[in-house]
Amino acid sequence: SLAKAKAAYDAGNAKLFAGNYEAAITAYKQVIGFGSSVGYRGLGLAYAQQGNRAKAVQAFRSYLSAAPGAKDADAIRRRIAALSAP
Repeated sequence: SLAKAKAAYDAGNAKLFAGNYEAAITAYKQVIGFGSSVGYRGLGLAYAQQGNRAKAVQAFRSYLSAAPGAKDADAIRRRIAALSAP
C-alpha cells in the first residue's frame, strides 16, 4: 500500500541520514516491495554512500526506467554520470 511504502521510505531516510546504510537498504527494498519506484532512488543513495558505485548506478537506472518523468530525473542522471566516471 502507499501508506506502507511511505512509512518504509521515511524509515529508510532516517537510517540513511543516521549513517546506518544496511538498515536503509533494507527499508528501501521494502518500499520497492510495496510497489513504489521511489525505493530505487533511496537504494541508489544508500549504495552511493556505502561506496558501492555499481549497485548505486543500477538502482538509479531502475528508478529512471520506472519513473522517467520524475522531477529529479535530471539530477539522478547527473549522479549516474558522476558515479560512472573513472
